[in-house]
Amino acid sequence: MRYHSFVLVSILLPLTISLSSCGKKIAILKGVDVESTLQGGHDWVTLDAVLSLGSLKLPGAEIGIQNPKTGVPMGTVTYSALQDGTSQVGLSIDLTQASQLDPRLGTSLPNARELPASLGVGTTSIIGIPISTESRVYVGGSLSADLYLGIALGIPALDSVTGKIPLSLNLFLPVPFSAQVLGVGGLYTSSVKGENGIGIFVRKTAVSANKPTTPAVTSVSEVEHVDTLTALKLNRLMGTLCCPRTGDTV
Repeated sequence: MRYHSFVLVSILLPLTISLSSCGKKIAILKGVDVESTLQGGHDWVTLDAVLSLGSLKLPGAEIGIQNPKTGVPMGTVTYSALQDGTSQVGLSIDLTQASQLDPRLGTSLPNARELPASLGVGTTSIIGIPISTESRVYVGGSLSADLYLGIALGIPALDSVTGKIPLSLNLFLPVPFSAQVLGVGGLYTSSVKGENGIGIFVRKTAVSANKPTTPAVTSVSEVEHVDTLTALKLNRLMGTLCCPRTGDTV
């Protein structure tokens, strides 16, 4: 057991804290920006994130977010490939309206695993809102304390690779962008088709909250019991994502 744990840590730890792109370590999440505005008496929040996904390219698209109870539009998700080879993902959502929804879908990712522990959600209720059968957005907290925003974007191109891995796994890295903003980006995987993708999460602490925002260290405890063969398959998955071949698209 100790030997397997040592091998697992030696293989998975570099994967968990970064993507290995042909010998170079590259974090998925390269930049985030969170803003808030008041529109029609409702608080709206926006998240813009820049991602480094190697050979995986996100096509340009815009997905509307609807209130699952009423069908009323309450925001959008956008994503596209940028000229420098990175990808941009954006979320704009009516925080006031979203905060009134059922939080049950906000406790897990599409692969049924918990949200990244490094996000530090604690007892905060997170609302999960489906935007398709494979993707959802997350929102929780408040503008006066900790605000949580997230996107789980299903990537069909991963299904053929992760289908050979018999476990659902989360591989995320926390990246502090400022004293108030913590980003968490990475992959969630499953052997079930439609439950694989990339996750982008942000915690923004209001300046008035006046509390420390030291990011948690990414833990491999989620995957301690993965055997060596599975770890090697994950290593191959990272190479598939990040080592340039031809441009793969979602």
